[in-house]
Amino acid sequence: MTCEIYNAKIVNAALGFEGHGIFCISLLFEFDGGGQGTGAFSLDKPCKDITGKHIRRVGTWEGCTMIMDIIKTVGVEDWCQIKNSLVRIKRTPTGVIEIGHILKDKWINIPDFFDNISKELKQKGGQS
Repeated sequence: MTCEIYNAKIVNAALGFEGHGIFCISLLFEFDGGGQGTGAFSLDKPCKDITGKHIRRVGTWEGCTMIMDIIKTVGVEDWCQIKNSLVRIKRTPTGVIEIGHILKDKWINIPDFFDNISKELKQKGGQS
C-alpha cells in the first residue's frame, strides 16, 4: 500500500475513556487537502482475580510508554502542548501509520507500537 508524507497540524489529542470504559488515545490531524485521525488505541487492560472475575481495568507500561514517545516525537514537554503542534505524518488511504517530528528524522509508528516496543524490550533483555 502506498504511503504518503504530509506536513500536518494536530487539531485534537484525546486521552480518556471511550464508551466501554477502555482508556484510549486518539489523535486528529489536519493537512493540506484534508484531515485524518488515528487512535482508539487501548492504554489499559482488564485485571481479574484468581477466579477470572473482572475487577477493574489498569493502565499498562506499554500505554504509558506510547504517551511518552508521542510527546518526545512531537517535541513538546507536556501532553497539553500536543494540540496545535506541527508534525509530519505518513499515511495511507486507510489511516495514519506514523507521526514524525516536523524537522527531525524522528518517527513513531502508531499501529505497530505495542508489537515493536515488546520486541525492543526483549532484544535488550528487559522484562515487563
